[in-house]
Amino acid sequence: MDPDEPMLANTSQCAVAEPNDVGIGSNLDEVLDNTLHHYFDYPNFRPLQKDIIKSTLSGKNVIGIAGTGSGKSLTFMLPAVLGIHPTVVVMPTKSLIDDILMRCLDLNITSCKFTGTVSKEIQRVQLENFNSFKLIFTTPEMIEGDFLAKIENSNLERVDFDEAHTISSWEVRERSSGSKFYDDLSSYIKNHEGCGIVYCVFTSDVANIHSELIKRDISCVKYHGHLSEDVKALNFSKWNTGEVRIMVANSAFGMGIDKANVRFVVHARVPTGIDDYYQQCDRAGRDGQPAKCCMYYSHTDTTALLKMFKHHDQFENQSKVLNDLIIFLEDPVQCRHRKIMSYYGEERDGFTCGTSCDNCQNSERYVTTDGTADALKVVQAVVQLTEKKITSNMLKLYLAGSSQKCIQDLDSFSSFGCLKKHFVPVVLMQKFLHLLIYFEVFAVTSIFRSNSISITVGLGPNAHKLIDYSFYVPKYEKV
Repeated sequence: MDPDEPMLANTSQCAVAEPNDVGIGSNLDEVLDNTLHHYFDYPNFRPLQKDIIKSTLSGKNVIGIAGTGSGKSLTFMLPAVLGIHPTVVVMPTKSLIDDILMRCLDLNITSCKFTGTVSKEIQRVQLENFNSFKLIFTTPEMIEGDFLAKIENSNLERVDFDEAHTISSWEVRERSSGSKFYDDLSSYIKNHEGCGIVYCVFTSDVANIHSELIKRDISCVKYHGHLSEDVKALNFSKWNTGEVRIMVANSAFGMGIDKANVRFVVHARVPTGIDDYYQQCDRAGRDGQPAKCCMYYSHTDTTALLKMFKHHDQFENQSKVLNDLIIFLEDPVQCRHRKIMSYYGEERDGFTCGTSCDNCQNSERYVTTDGTADALKVVQAVVQLTEKKITSNMLKLYLAGSSQKCIQDLDSFSSFGCLKKHFVPVVLMQKFLHLLIYFEVFAVTSIFRSNSISITVGLGPNAHKLIDYSFYVPKYEKV
C-alpha cells in the first residue's frame, strides 16, 4: 500500500469502543483495556501509557517523557481511535511519518500524511476529506496556507507533537585534521559492532566522509536533502534492512528513524545546539540494549557554524544555543547526563551516571576550582588591549605568552603572559575563556568578511562584578 495515497479505511468495523462510550459515567479503564487488546493486540499497557492517555482524554495539556521502548506512539494513537474528530500529529521528519503511517494503515486506522512529498492533487483530496481521518501526520514546515486554515477552522480532538529523547553513553573526542580524522573515525566504526549513524552538519561533510569511509572498506550509504527522494529511499532501505552498516547523514536524516538496533551514533562535527545533539543521539539503543554516542570536536567547528548562521534572522539566539553546547562539550568534570538534565530544567545535585560518560569514567583526571582571580587578570588584560581588535584566539595566545607572529606587537603590555603557568595544558585556558563568555564576563562580536569570520572580545555586563569578588567563575584543573 502506498502511504502517499489517501486512505479512508473504516475504523468502526473494528472491535473497539465507540467514542461516545468514553465519557462521564463510563468505565474508562475497561474501555481503554478493550481497545488495547482488540485493536492494537497488546496484552497490557506499559508504565505511564494509561496515565498519559487518560489525561489527554480528559482534555488536559500533557507532556509525556518516557524512555526507549515505552510505547509513546500509542499514547496518541489510541485516543485518536476513540475520538470523533481528527487528531493532528506533528513529527520532525518525513521518514518517521512514513513508518508510523504504515503501522496505522495496517491497523485499519483512517490516516494520511500531509508532507512535501505528497502531490498537490492528493493534498487537495485530503483537505476535502479532512474530517474523515482519525490521524493526520505532518511536519512543522507544512503548517501554513490551506492546511493551516483547515486546522484553524476544524474541530480537532487534539494536536500532538511527537518528539523523543534518550541516550545510553556519551563521549567527546578531539577531532584530528585531514586523513588522520578519517582514520580515527574508521577505526572507531570497525571497533564497534552493529549498525550506526555518522552525523554531519554540512552536505559537503556527508559526501567527503562517505567517500573516505568507502575507501577504508566501511559499508555505508549517505543521506542528505540534496539527494533525490528515490536515492534517499533506496539508501535508507539498505541501511534499515542491514544491507549496509553505516548511514552517513546530516539533519535531513533527523528524528524519526525508528530502527531499534542502532548501536552507536557518531557526530563528525559539532551540531548546531544541544537540542539537535540530543535528538540525533536518540537514534541509538532504542531496543534497550547498550549503545554509544561519540562526538569528534574541534574549536574550528564554532567558526564554521557561525558562518552558516551569518544570514539567519535569529543569529544572536543561534549563537547562544551553540555556546550552550560548547560549554557542555568542554566541561571535563561534570557528568554529561547531569548536564543534559540540567539543560532541560531537571537539577540533580551530586548525580553521576557511574561509567556511562567519559567524564565519569575519568572522574579523577580533572577538578573544578575557583577561577575568579584568574578571570580578573583576564579582564585587566582586555582593558589594556582596549584599543586593539583582539580575537578570542589571539587573547588565548596573549595570556599564554605565545611567540606566534599574530601577537608579536603585544608583548610589551604588562599583562602579556600573565596566565602562562596557570593553565596546563593550554587547552584548559581555551575552556576557561569560553566559560567567561558563557558567564557574560566577556562579550563577543562576530565580524564577517567575504570568506571568513573573526570573533573579537570585549568586556561583558558581569566584568565589573569581578573587581569586588562578588562574582564566582569556575575553572578546570588537571589533577
